Amino acid sequence: MLGLGNTLSGGIVPAAATSSFANEKSLAFDGSNDYMEADGGTSMTLDECSYALWIKTNSNASQIPFMLHNTFYFYLTSVGAHVYPFVKCPFAQKQGTIGLTDDEWHFITVTLAGGSGVESTAKIYVDGSLDVSITATVAYTVVTNQDLKLARYDNDAGSYAAIYMNGNMDEVAIWKDTVLDADAVAALYNSGTPIDLSSDSGNYDNSGDLTHWWRMGDGDTFPSIDDNAGSYDFTMTNMAEADLEDEVPSA
Repeated sequence: MLGLGNTLSGGIVPAAATSSFANEKSLAFDGSNDYMEADGGTSMTLDECSYALWIKTNSNASQIPFMLHNTFYFYLTSVGAHVYPFVKCPFAQKQGTIGLTDDEWHFITVTLAGGSGVESTAKIYVDGSLDVSITATVAYTVVTNQDLKLARYDNDAGSYAAIYMNGNMDEVAIWKDTVLDADAVAALYNSGTPIDLSSDSGNYDNSGDLTHWWRMGDGDTFPSIDDNAGSYDFTMTNMAEADLEDEVPSA
């Protein structure tokens, strides 16, 4: 039996450690009643932050991937034959310019900088590049202790029907109290292939700031979707195990 010294002197090179990160699953939502909500009524507070997700759709109907209360959400708004990214936050709202109905994967990042009563900026990045931004100075009440829903929007008053996601979603993440810069967003896009958000990589040096990360199938057991960075786990609602699909973004 060779000792470590003999192994090295004999020219045997130890195998390099392999990464445990693999992306093989996403969630498919039917646009009718599929969505996810938190287990145990967990609630969340967001103000200055960043969030990101991969989406794929060929539907031109209005859709809602991400909602916290009815004043803080990322939306796909229907205009003509396309849907466009749209961000709503306490100090501003803005529609993007890039149509997203091509049935291809797109990486969306939203950053919110500032706060109540000070100059604040919201930015929408699509596929690693800035699409639109808006700056405003508005005094507002921070949205606190609200349930986060994925793939469903329903306003508190119930004055109109709920809106759902129609397509696939993957690798949803939140960096609370952290505004990702443009270089970090480009690194996260990684030319079209998701990366391990729990490890710094190139210009992405914010892994320590990651507060929530849902792999959307990888490592999950139906009907639970685990939070890989925090404690905000989801349950798939009105969905089936077959909605965990082998369909993922890749370059």
